[in-house]
Amino acid sequence: MKIIHQQIFKFILTCILAVAGIIAYVMLGGTLFKALCIYLVFAITSKIANVAYHRWLAHNYIEPGKFGKIILLYAIVASALVKPGNYIIGHRAHHRYPDSDKDPHPPSIGLWNALIGNFNNPDSSGISIRDVYRKKEIMFVHNYFYKLHALTLIAFWFIDTDFVLLSFALLNLRFLIGVTIFNYISHGGAKQLGAQNLPTWTNYILGYAGEQLHKNHHDHPSDANFGRTSTFNFDIGYQLLKHVVKIRK
Repeated sequence: MKIIHQQIFKFILTCILAVAGIIAYVMLGGTLFKALCIYLVFAITSKIANVAYHRWLAHNYIEPGKFGKIILLYAIVASALVKPGNYIIGHRAHHRYPDSDKDPHPPSIGLWNALIGNFNNPDSSGISIRDVYRKKEIMFVHNYFYKLHALTLIAFWFIDTDFVLLSFALLNLRFLIGVTIFNYISHGGAKQLGAQNLPTWTNYILGYAGEQLHKNHHDHPSDANFGRTSTFNFDIGYQLLKHVVKIRK
């Protein structure tokens, strides 16, 4: 099955499981307060997953220690956005060929196609991922991605079955929708304006600290600090990360 077909199937399956999980949670007497608590846990997980996919895997901005790698890889597996290797190729193609037919998800394909995973075939020519092949832990997660996700669900089940019931809606589907909408609007949406810096308040809506400085990031992709290009821009994600992990210069 092609990667694109896998993504479409996964989106449909996630939607079905999300609805079924919410219905089961309500029928089993789940409370709103508990759902909010679970949402908070999953919101933190998705923030870590975003850092893991983007700032660590795709750009090598950070160099986490052993414990940091475990946390980042766990967030990737739990969020189940896409296999690490597929994300890296797609994101690096996105930077190399932004908003073109060689970009996997330019605004021109439309928000709906981006949401369901009906992307352009990524052009991997000239894109190196040798750095990824050398990282055995990342390749392990890539090769056993869905099996590891299944083990995560089993772990959730033993902790509390409600975590499993709500994980598809509050973690997997929510993260997928959030990432898709962010990429769409940060590239000008239907107007196809190219990479844009979004207002700071979008951090509070989308929750991707510092990522709203998207034009800065595209203009200076080797710079781990997305806010350096203007005194009026502040990359809070970078400022937080530099205190907990090593930043590559």
